[in-house]
Amino acid sequence: MRKSIGHYGVLHGMKECAIGSLPRLHLAYLWGLLALSRFSLLETAAQGMLPCSVSYAARHWAAIPLQTGYLAPDRARLTGQSGAVYLVVDFTPVRHTGATIQGVDQVWSTSEKRCVTAHQYTSSAYIHPYRAHDPIPADLRPRISPALATERVPFQSTLEVMKTQYHAARQGGVGIKAVVVDAEFTTKPNLEQSLEQRLPVLGRVQKRLKVLWEEQSLRLDQLASHWPRARCSPYPALGWRAGRLEIDLPEVGAVQVLIVWHQQGADWKVFFLISTVQDATVFELLRVWKRRWQVEVLHRLYKQNFNLAACPVRHYAHHARHALLVLEGYLLARGQRERDPSLTWRQASGRAVLELRSCVLIDAQGLAA
Repeated sequence: MRKSIGHYGVLHGMKECAIGSLPRLHLAYLWGLLALSRFSLLETAAQGMLPCSVSYAARHWAAIPLQTGYLAPDRARLTGQSGAVYLVVDFTPVRHTGATIQGVDQVWSTSEKRCVTAHQYTSSAYIHPYRAHDPIPADLRPRISPALATERVPFQSTLEVMKTQYHAARQGGVGIKAVVVDAEFTTKPNLEQSLEQRLPVLGRVQKRLKVLWEEQSLRLDQLASHWPRARCSPYPALGWRAGRLEIDLPEVGAVQVLIVWHQQGADWKVFFLISTVQDATVFELLRVWKRRWQVEVLHRLYKQNFNLAACPVRHYAHHARHALLVLEGYLLARGQRERDPSLTWRQASGRAVLELRSCVLIDAQGLAA
């Protein structure tokens, strides 16, 4: 029996799919996300691959339980590597694009350097300091705004986000050495609580942060004047010079600070990392921080290649489902890149579309009258 799919076409039939165990309607939605970002509607129709309407699928999937077991195969690669994997946790804003989308808030955009009206997503991914693979996504979910928080879906502070992601990874069988975060997570209360709760953290801190070093109260930028570039150890593989000091952070306690010099054009700039990680060399911590940039690239891929901003339905639950299917699309493309490392992400997503053709069979001749 054919089912109408709105103005895009019809869902003529679906074959059994070997890609994950998602319900059929979710597969159709995923097909629409990938196909419409890769081909125009006319191109897909000409190839006999007319995609399902994302908006139609989104309105009908609420009654279907969302299965998240598709992340298990990637997590399985990390089990048995206890203490070797780092978990990057960050927020990524998605600009507000509709008049009735639920859950928007005023959030800080690091790219625009100002507050924008957007959805804020919590993103986490696994990275290994010595293995050159693409980041393995752990989670992607919309962060509820304070105005819309409920008892069932509460607003989470930055500390609660770190704890939730850390414990979820450990419960999934992944040994996490530390959580890697940006400066908005490394406030003094967060660092104090993370030390008390034995949550290891590696994160950037602001240069204005005051610390105690050799009985002196100094801002970090002042401390850097005692540790100029020439005094710091070189790390040629990274192009950085760095030094690690034991300092006392008022209201927190003893922590380590890394003073990192990096070249920017003809000048050398400095930034600062706070570490509560045990048994990690400076080189390992620096490699982890440099690899964190790959997660920023991952966020751009979510938005540009896998249509994170394309959720057409206003309800928060739909945004949560949409985000997980964006992860599924990324994993399909990532699998293509593992089979052929020469592929760009655009080429990999194109091949993923063709692979999904065996799962979602759309007959262009079966259009609704």
